[in-house]
Amino acid sequence: MPPGLLVPFPSGTPVFSGSHGHYRSYPGHLPVRLLHNDWDLLWVHGGRPTLEFKDGTVLSAAKDQFLVIPPFVSVLVGEQRAGTDFHYCHFHFRPPPVRIPKALHDDAHGPGARAILPLHFTRREAPGVLRAYAALVRVSNQAVEGRKKAPPWRMERAVCDLATALAQFALERTERRARRKLDAGGRLLAPAAPVDERIETIRRRIEANPARAWSVVELAASADLSTGHLSTLCQRVLGRSLKQFIVETRLQHALKLLKERPDGRVPSVLEVSEACGFSSQHFFSRQFKAYFRIGPLAYRNGATLE
Repeated sequence: MPPGLLVPFPSGTPVFSGSHGHYRSYPGHLPVRLLHNDWDLLWVHGGRPTLEFKDGTVLSAAKDQFLVIPPFVSVLVGEQRAGTDFHYCHFHFRPPPVRIPKALHDDAHGPGARAILPLHFTRREAPGVLRAYAALVRVSNQAVEGRKKAPPWRMERAVCDLATALAQFALERTERRARRKLDAGGRLLAPAAPVDERIETIRRRIEANPARAWSVVELAASADLSTGHLSTLCQRVLGRSLKQFIVETRLQHALKLLKERPDGRVPSVLEVSEACGFSSQHFFSRQFKAYFRIGPLAYRNGATLE
């Protein structure tokens, strides 16, 4: 295998992006091209999945190994051995407050670029990451299966613990190699697109209330941008149009609502569609199936995402 790829660890506070699940491939489904606007950490359970980057570099992982897909990095996901099976978890990093006590600076910012993260590593290298990921899967399974009432923010805390373990692994690895005067052990990947605080503010507003009838004109005015400039920034920072981002945020919200049983009653697809701000149940179902490759009714009734 060629030397691995490395990335500087981002600065900021880890935040759950709302997407975590279990993937099993089936014949003819891979390869597939992915481009995320957040970080994606894969924990491999079977087969031998591969990540092929634009320059032709290929990383592969076996059982109990990990692959990282940084934001705004296009990869072709394939497999060297059939039976690809992995968990995936998405998270992003929120910029820390401008004013923060000096004593809390490192905690709010994390290790940042002084920690170099490999995009492929094993459980032996990072046992803390394995423990944190296993804990996240347990929390997720308990919530989905309804074995016990989940207190607020369990998934958020579990993902934050996972990102913390990842940062600690990257920092310890970097410091250990520096003490032994080793090189980085791979090739540094170019930094991802820079964070734009105006887009971050808009993104947070939409994620806080995805069902609202958001207006591109209104959002542009709130950031003191023209609609054309906002469109350009969204494509550069989010990797998609603002309207597409709003639809995807609503779909991620729908995943949660389809599994909720606040009054012990199974929600209807129409109720979820309306609660997520879609204009019709038909449009919602079509968008849901196109995005997740499964219908909302099947997902609500227990089918798993691909």
